[in-house]
Amino acid sequence: MADRLRIHPAASPPPEEASVSSKTRPTNHEPPHTVPTTNEPPHTVPTTNERSLPNRRCRYCSRLTCMLWTILTAVAFTLLAGAAAGIMYLVFRFKIPTYSINRLALSAFKVDGNLTVRASFVVTITADNPNAKMGIYYLDGGRLSVLYGDNLLGSGSFPVFYQGHRNTTVINVIVSGEAPLAGPLVTALRRQQRETGTVPLAVHGDVPVRAKVGKLKLWRATAQARCNLLVGAVNPEARIGILSNTCSFKFKLSS
Repeated sequence: MADRLRIHPAASPPPEEASVSSKTRPTNHEPPHTVPTTNEPPHTVPTTNERSLPNRRCRYCSRLTCMLWTILTAVAFTLLAGAAAGIMYLVFRFKIPTYSINRLALSAFKVDGNLTVRASFVVTITADNPNAKMGIYYLDGGRLSVLYGDNLLGSGSFPVFYQGHRNTTVINVIVSGEAPLAGPLVTALRRQQRETGTVPLAVHGDVPVRAKVGKLKLWRATAQARCNLLVGAVNPEARIGILSNTCSFKFKLSS
């Protein structure tokens, strides 16, 4: 019995392992570990708009440069053309041609069934070129118009021809038009003629021309004539007498 009862000592539990080693445990005297920082700005990736900004500036500068060169070229060309015209004027002593209206005749006058007046005038013009070394080409597209106030009585084509040096040419231009018999235009003409016995008319001419000096054809221009006439009674059976005639002329370079 005594042999059976034996007391064995209980095994002592193993010592608990320290969760943190004393060597790695921070103390109050040691500063905590921090990540070093720098003052450099953060790196950014340029966007698409920022990348294309220099290219846009370059294209804008290129367009501006082309525009400036175009303007300078146009100014230089204008100055050279003016200088050339001045030199030629001093060398050849050009004179402006003169034009005058000698006669105005009513060649046709008809009233149709619709009470519309159809009339044709023959305008006789004298063109004088006083230049000894310059001829004038009268080109296609010239028009001559007869007006009463702001109302167009008729228009016609100016003939195409060449006028030589120191030449005087007589030109007949047929001008045709129509207007209602009871309309305001015919009524105003009748009243004007009845009250004063005269009718004020205007003749406008716009004719493209080109001068020729020797074998050289100069630039194209438009001869503009503006004439104010005071005529007598407009009678289909008689010639229309021109009581007064004042004209002005100018030449405009064509573009």
